[in-house]
Amino acid sequence: FQVSGLLTELPVKEGQRVAKGELIAQLRQDEFEARLKTLQSQLEQGRAELAALRLGDRPELRRQREAEVRAAEARLNNARSELDRFARLLPQRAVSQAEFDTAEKTYRVALENLEAAQQNLAEGSIAREEDILAQEAQVRGLESRVVEANIQLQDSTLRAPYDGVIAQRFVEQGQTIRAKETVVRFQDIDEVEIVVDVPETVMTTDIRTADIVQMVAEL
Repeated sequence: FQVSGLLTELPVKEGQRVAKGELIAQLRQDEFEARLKTLQSQLEQGRAELAALRLGDRPELRRQREAEVRAAEARLNNARSELDRFARLLPQRAVSQAEFDTAEKTYRVALENLEAAQQNLAEGSIAREEDILAQEAQVRGLESRVVEANIQLQDSTLRAPYDGVIAQRFVEQGQTIRAKETVVRFQDIDEVEIVVDVPETVMTTDIRTADIVQMVAEL
């Protein structure tokens, strides 16, 4: 295994033949799966936020900002009309200087409010470039973490790379396994090691010149 974890599956025994792709051992899956799902969820959310930044405001929020601009325009028009009326009445002393000053101040405030609403609408339409770049970096980081978590999930399952035999088991089910710890010794059935006990009388003879007609191995 390339990862550490609790060994929950070890269905093979020593001497057992195993076909290519057959399960040899498996670590506890829920932790690896939970991490992968959490990162995938964070990645989906990050991508959605990035798309929103690129598109600007959501439609309903944009309509709200547009409504604020229209309302500010209406208040400015009213304030301008009132200021114009007071400007005509002031020379005739039909209104006081204080009343005119108040109307003028109301007009200036309405103008500032309109400018603020227009700026708010413009900023919502196109996100700041630095915000988009920051979100793109976050998405790339999450993509890398998802790939890594997926690899770790795959590495938590050990399968036979080819047809072979379990020559030896080094661990037991329920044991905590360290990364790269040897779990089994897997023998290719096309390459079998044979250990033969040869009598001493044969060893003292030059085996190269011995009259050996046939050699048979019983397995």
